[in-house]
Amino acid sequence: MHPRLPYDVLEEIFKYLSEDINSLHTFLLINKLWCQIVIRILWKNPWSYCSLIKPTYSTFWPLITRTIVSMIPQDSKNYLLNHGIDISKFQKISKNNNKFPMFNYLSYCKYFSLRDLHRIRREILDVEDSYKEFILEQVIYKLFLSNTCSLNYLELLDISLPSPSSSSHHHIDISHKSDKLSRLSFAPHIFPSHITHLEIKSHFSSSLLITISEYVNTLRMLTIDPCDNDNPGLSQLIKSQKCLTDLTIVSLNGVFENLSNAIKEKAKMIKCIRFVGNVCISSEAIYSLNELKVLEVDLLENNGIGSYLNFEEREEEDDKLQQQQEIYFNNNWLLLKSPNFPQLEILNILYDDKTSLSNYTSIINSTQNSKSLKKIFINDWFTIEFNELRPYLRSIINNCGICNNLKFVKIWYSRLLLPEIEDVLKKCTGLESIVVTYYENNNIYMDNIYNIDNRDNIMNFVEDITNERDTELFLDLLSTHSPITLNKIELNGDWRITKKILHKFLENWNSRKELGLEMNICALGFFQDCSKILKEYTDKGVLKKFSYE
Repeated sequence: MHPRLPYDVLEEIFKYLSEDINSLHTFLLINKLWCQIVIRILWKNPWSYCSLIKPTYSTFWPLITRTIVSMIPQDSKNYLLNHGIDISKFQKISKNNNKFPMFNYLSYCKYFSLRDLHRIRREILDVEDSYKEFILEQVIYKLFLSNTCSLNYLELLDISLPSPSSSSHHHIDISHKSDKLSRLSFAPHIFPSHITHLEIKSHFSSSLLITISEYVNTLRMLTIDPCDNDNPGLSQLIKSQKCLTDLTIVSLNGVFENLSNAIKEKAKMIKCIRFVGNVCISSEAIYSLNELKVLEVDLLENNGIGSYLNFEEREEEDDKLQQQQEIYFNNNWLLLKSPNFPQLEILNILYDDKTSLSNYTSIINSTQNSKSLKKIFINDWFTIEFNELRPYLRSIINNCGICNNLKFVKIWYSRLLLPEIEDVLKKCTGLESIVVTYYENNNIYMDNIYNIDNRDNIMNFVEDITNERDTELFLDLLSTHSPITLNKIELNGDWRITKKILHKFLENWNSRKELGLEMNICALGFFQDCSKILKEYTDKGVLKKFSYE
């Protein structure tokens, strides 16, 4: 008999097939050991298989709902039935309806969101009934908490937990009180104390968050969505953590003092912070994040706050919104003016139409000693002044050049900036991906055109020739001076890419390196008749992937 592979070896092998659901299903039937290993893998994040099972909604959700319902204790099933919730149609998992499943599937689950909870609830309930929905969701949520030893991700449901001093055992106690539903009461021991990623809403009761902070101190990631008030319980939850490194804050409000103080207290621990909507912590809190490695900003447009309200609400809240927007704008632009992030590795600015590029240039300059930056991405959503571009490029050269740490960079092209762009390509020797936006500075060429009857036509003609020449100049520069590691290029804006220019670039690229190139062109002047050239160089292996819009 051949020796059997150890459990941990089989587990590592099967993990590589975690997205191959057909193979995993086959392995379930091999023997008991293989079945045990595969079950753990499948139920680590079962919701991820929803898109892999076809048809999705008619197959996946009834199956997983049936399995979860089979794990509900009998007393809870009776309780649901007493409240008009019939789950009998989901109980036929075995010949013996009272028998629990072979595995405690939920004990392997590492991810659970309210989206998953709502989908299970909709599968069970045929009609909309807010009271029944509330009862069912609380029972299922409790089922997960009581069976899961540790979670990687949990989205918190608004529940009430007893304090540590309470001697009460866990129970379900749902009743009408003044036409309001009371919350489930849980014993502290069923809340997963080793959770690593928690998503919460700041409007949860302060006592709930404080109670959780007394049992949970292992969070590595915390998402606050939305963060719409300065909850003391939220601040206490942050302060109680021993290894919190990743913080995401989604807010439409101004500065929160309690939250800011909590972040300042944990500043040396936090390595990654994301702001969505608005930066709602003080500049002092931002400046304290000296160990920050990832900064991501995705702010609102000028009218972003008002867009979340309907007309009546907007009319009623005009004064309040005006005050919020004043705080919003004043806070953000002062906030990111001159922070010092010497260890920063990723600067990812998805949307920010008010902060000047010079402010982000200052952030890049703050990494001068460590030269730690690996990714610099600043989207095109906000207005960039031409006089900001050269200092931006020089900051990349001075702080990311010579070393090979920088792998991804976003720059803007202008013919007047060719020397700086060449230096970026030459000195960032480890660069793997570059995004280049054509900077519209045609006024440089148009200012001398006066008093001509067909001035508009001439301007358009000059623009086409100018952009075409700029495209050729840049692609020549790219094929001549880019590092050997560069394999991904994205061009955005008003480039003019003709067959002649594209053929010349790809031929030059083919002569200098063997690495397959990925190109994404979102250019206004990309000519469709370039398709034959693209196919030719794809067949040659010069182009690994190509897309255009």
